[in-house]
Amino acid sequence: MKKIVIALGLIILDQLTKALVRMDGFKGNWLFTHVENEGAAFNSFSGETFILIVLPLVVIGIGIFYLVKHKDSKYSLPLILMISGGLGNQIDRIFRGSVTDMINLHVWPVFNLADAFVVVGAVILAVTLIFFDGEKKK
Repeated sequence: MKKIVIALGLIILDQLTKALVRMDGFKGNWLFTHVENEGAAFNSFSGETFILIVLPLVVIGIGIFYLVKHKDSKYSLPLILMISGGLGNQIDRIFRGSVTDMINLHVWPVFNLADAFVVVGAVILAVTLIFFDGEKKK
């Protein structure tokens, strides 16, 4: 139940920030720039419905299945972050046809909180797999 509450909280936070940006807000601001992205990362795969909607939903489903099956896994936090971010962007793609991005660091393409959740989750997962899942030396 705790995992569901965390995931829903992250999704709601992502959707609220996107709604605020779309309402007016941050155009022209140094840190915030309103961009509608019809593709994936770096606007890749624009117009590719299967790759952008179906494939991510399958991957999200696998992540949810793993969380349900392995309730006390060390992978819970990164999976919750990646699932929440994935669902946050899927909500935009399915219901709006594009993903609202707004965070502009000027050294990287404009992104949103959902993107940050996915990346942070992936980094935590990679670190866990590389440094904490290796075979114990005898």
